Amino acid sequence: MQKEILTPSNCKKDLAPQNQNKFNPFFTTAFVMLFLLIGLLGLFLIGLDSEGGDNSGIVLGVLLIASGALPLIVYIIGTLTAPIRAKRRAEKIKSYENEFFEDTLDRAYEDMIHRYKRVDIFYVLSFKSFGRYRVPSQQHYAWSELYSMSPSGIYNTSIVGDTFYIAVRKDDPKKAPLWVYNAKLFELCPDGTTRKPRASWRDSVSLE
Repeated sequence: MQKEILTPSNCKKDLAPQNQNKFNPFFTTAFVMLFLLIGLLGLFLIGLDSEGGDNSGIVLGVLLIASGALPLIVYIIGTLTAPIRAKRRAEKIKSYENEFFEDTLDRAYEDMIHRYKRVDIFYVLSFKSFGRYRVPSQQHYAWSELYSMSPSGIYNTSIVGDTFYIAVRKDDPKKAPLWVYNAKLFELCPDGTTRKPRASWRDSVSLE
């Protein structure tokens, strides 16, 4: 295998929000239909009680319409403003001044969170100086032609004793790791580096 060139600009790509504009037609349609049905039920109750003179049905109908309309309006506003919020976050990330430190992997392990009727598995890398780092649940290094990988890929390629580049914000007094890069897969270079990376690590591992 070869080492991929890693630059500060690549790191900012990793930190950018992912899937902010992802649209699920099935979920959206089901959500809209549910609250429209609630609203229609409310109108039906209002129509029934407008002839009988009993106001209890009208009150219940208005409450049903409100309970259907309000979440629907909030959802629509959230969906429409998601690209704007993603753009603002991306611009904020571009302004970050990051620095890189080298650290040694002390331990890599799987952990889990028990939720209602399901168990979520996540991966943890523990470093000698920076301590515990929980691998984010998203695709990693999507910009890389060689080593774009899932969280389990990070775990599979991490061996105790490996050297990592740890990216942190310069203005963060706690120096909390933002992102990590295995030095056997990546070679840290300044922005604008275009030369081909050196041949390096040759073990066969799963990146998925």
